Amino acid sequence: SRSLDVSALSGWLTLRAVENQAKKLQAAEEAAARRAAEEEARLKAIAAATEAARLRAAEEARQKAAAEAARQQAAEEVARQKQAAEAAARQRALEAARQQAPAFPPPMDIKPIPAPAGASVGPQN
Repeated sequence: SRSLDVSALSGWLTLRAVENQAKKLQAAEEAAARRAAEEEARLKAIAAATEAARLRAAEEARQKAAAEAARQQAAEEVARQKQAAEAAARQRALEAARQQAPAFPPPMDIKPIPAPAGASVGPQN
């Protein structure tokens, strides 16, 4: 009968299987690390875009508030000018009316007429 010692072959095959599994595991770990890095980069990009959008919105809100304040200030200035113009027109109209009004004569001193001498004083029937 013949017998063959295959223990060396079995050991080599086992070692080769372990090496193949290690390579597969390493490739899977690298792929997972690559996916994690890509996901992190994607999240950073989203965060940067979100921050940029927030900053743009804040800037737009600031500009809108500044424009509204300027508009309101301009409206107030127009209202003040209108009031000043109306007051000036009233003053001019009042002065024109004063100039056109006839001058009144100086007041007269009115006194009762003295009774003639010998006239009775009192009611007459």
